[in-house]
Amino acid sequence: MGFDDVLPSCYFSPALTTIRSPIESMGMNTARLSLGEQTTAPVREFQPILIKRQSVQRR
Repeated sequence: MGFDDVLPSCYFSPALTTIRSPIESMGMNTARLSLGEQTTAPVREFQPILIKRQSVQRR
């Protein structure tokens, strides 16, 4: 199982299942808070996404 859906994970054999974290959204939120540009309530929860590939199978 991979983490952060790094580019090479889909090239392994079998292709690795991975977790994609919303890193870009987290960074943008942090930058806005740091710069005082946040006009709405800051986002405090981010939902990772499970990307199922060939490294998992049903039983």
